[in-house]
Amino acid sequence: MKVKKIIITSVLAFLLVGLITYLILFAMTKADKKLRVFRDLNDEDVFRIESEICSKSEFVMLQNSNKKLYSEVFGEDCLTMNIGGVNLNDYIKDKTLNQLALYKAARLLANKKKIFLSDKEKDMIEKDAKAFVKNNQGLAYSGVKAYYEDLKIFDKVYETLTASVNSEISVDEARIISIQYIYVPKSAAGAFEKINSLYSSVTDKENPANFEKLAKETNNGEYACKLSRGITQKSFEDEAFLLATGEISPVITTDDAYYIVLCVNDYDKAATENNKIQILNNRKNVLFDSIYSEFIQSLYYEKNQKVLDSL
Repeated sequence: MKVKKIIITSVLAFLLVGLITYLILFAMTKADKKLRVFRDLNDEDVFRIESEICSKSEFVMLQNSNKKLYSEVFGEDCLTMNIGGVNLNDYIKDKTLNQLALYKAARLLANKKKIFLSDKEKDMIEKDAKAFVKNNQGLAYSGVKAYYEDLKIFDKVYETLTASVNSEISVDEARIISIQYIYVPKSAAGAFEKINSLYSSVTDKENPANFEKLAKETNNGEYACKLSRGITQKSFEDEAFLLATGEISPVITTDDAYYIVLCVNDYDKAATENNKIQILNNRKNVLFDSIYSEFIQSLYYEKNQKVLDSL
């Protein structure tokens, strides 16, 4: 397989953590409503989790923000697109619902853990909400204010619950290297002979072939990337991280391909520092999800499908 197929980017990993949280949320036990005293949802309510209710203004505010984000990336016509059989507009609606459900549940968790907003934070939220409503007619101040509160409370809950995470990350654990690679799939005719011939060419002591040029010609596509630990097959990672700058690996065998790797930079300092942050965030996400997923199992969830369909 090509390197791009065996690498799971840090962004994707982060999104998967979030997706797991959302799936857990909507798999929560629908506790018996009769045991709780709630008012009925009205035409301004999208859903409730226990006593926490999401209003239409909150939903529309975040939904519009998500639509704008996707439109900036994929173009203004993207909302009519179908990706994997799913309409993007419907996907954004579900994403918005998941995000807001996450925030509302975090409010309940904040109350349980006695995590509250300071007076200074409340004042700032009121100021921001008033400014937003002034420039965005049609949204209720109460809903906008609630949304800003949710964001701040979620941040405080997250930071409080993950404060105990070990922030010590070694350079070796986080190290990012830059490589070029030559790739031959095992399914290709004469693959083993071909990769060994290529290896002889790039390691010839008297007249070595230009590695980058040969990689471009052989791969007919991508031939370079930055690499961190834990995202490729172990045989590939072990050999790649043994290399010093300028060194070429022996032929590397993975499940479905042969590789030759040239180390362009055995320590990308800037990328390594960024990876330290990502590793720490991943540790925090794992801890937060474990606490959060346990908390939400007994929460009552109710969706106003009629209102949701109209948005």
